Amino acid sequence: MQVWELVVQFVNYEDNSIQFQGRRRLGTPYFLSNHPDFRVDYGMNVEPSVVDDEWTVSLGCTGRVSFTVTTIGKEAHSSTPHLGRNAIYDMARVIEKIRGIPLGRFKIDDFEGEMPINVATIQGGRALNIVPEQCRITCERRVFPNEDPQKIIEAIRSQLSDLQGVRAVCDFGSEFQPPYLVERDHEVVSLAVDSASRTLGYRPRFQLGLGRTDSVYLYHQAGIKTVIMGPGNKGHVVGEFIDVDRLSEFVEILGNVLRK
Repeated sequence: MQVWELVVQFVNYEDNSIQFQGRRRLGTPYFLSNHPDFRVDYGMNVEPSVVDDEWTVSLGCTGRVSFTVTTIGKEAHSSTPHLGRNAIYDMARVIEKIRGIPLGRFKIDDFEGEMPINVATIQGGRALNIVPEQCRITCERRVFPNEDPQKIIEAIRSQLSDLQGVRAVCDFGSEFQPPYLVERDHEVVSLAVDSASRTLGYRPRFQLGLGRTDSVYLYHQAGIKTVIMGPGNKGHVVGEFIDVDRLSEFVEILGNVLRK
């Protein structure tokens, strides 16, 4: 008789890291870096995968390229703006250029995803009566498994290089989170789909998680093929919730996983 060991892992600091002893900490990569011999056959991440009240199984998730752009103008008193150069006005031109970069696209069966660049934060100016000398934005672009992140970076740089008369500094730093995709015929995919089907009476559709999850660390740091399936809809929004019926279904689905 074959005996299987189940490992249930609860991890804090999944989305927001902490600084501890001068180092940036995130739960899962911190755990894996301190347990380099941790090995399992495959994994199931219980992040939300319900779409329009129907279950799906995510075969992976997107990665991320993040960057900042700083425009540099010239400070002047607001009563004589012609003596300066407004870095915020220049940034408006930068943002328009960024919005003109083609979207990323990915398709699995009837699931189609598209991904623009997100301009997430903006900072500029230091006083009401001063023409701002600098403006800074932070941006991210989620990366699909069928995309080359270097080509995305090149497209951004190329688009911004076309700006005439604007002094802009673009910095991609060193942080890149790669995407991943599990083969649809992998054993863990069959386990998830079959276990869900026994409870639901229908086969959940395949999709790709459009947000980053801890699965990227399990997949890339530890080589663990991991599917994503769990109750709940999209997070990080006002009114985020988990439907009680979907939660009850998931309890039964997990029971099927263990029995199978």
